[in-house]
Amino acid sequence: HIIGHGPDFFFAVDDLDGDGDDEILAPEYSGEKLSVYKRSSFNSDQWDRVELASGMGPLFDAKVLNLANDHKTILLTNHVNDMRAGLYALERVPDKPALAEEGWHKKVIIKDIETRKKGPGQASPGNLSIFSIQSENPIGLKKNNDPVSLNHILLSGDGSG
Repeated sequence: HIIGHGPDFFFAVDDLDGDGDDEILAPEYSGEKLSVYKRSSFNSDQWDRVELASGMGPLFDAKVLNLANDHKTILLTNHVNDMRAGLYALERVPDKPALAEEGWHKKVIIKDIETRKKGPGQASPGNLSIFSIQSENPIGLKKNNDPVSLNHILLSGDGSG
């Protein structure tokens, strides 16, 4: 079943608006935007598309990071061979609709990733993964010495070598 045209091949699935139904996050390489697909209604085969973000170049991968109190952050990579190459974050804006561009604040995590491998089709960065590691309070996050879980981001370099 086709739900829309434009998305590429890396997707993320999460309940962005908190209604109990998951939405599909689709980074678009050719369209250079992040689209979100939501079912039109319960038991419907129709999907509505909303554009959440643009202006980062051809997008490649997306992941949703769920922090405390249902605070969600969307992490995005693009895939270019210029100084826009990087990792971006969309942070949820309180009291704004979750399925609208104004519901998210865009931040640059890292950019200017150099594409070292030259030639046709070479670009950076690649895909990303999020993982947690238990640690013994490495940077004074807590007053006691209870272990804390720190989120880490693994970002492939692809064309950056």
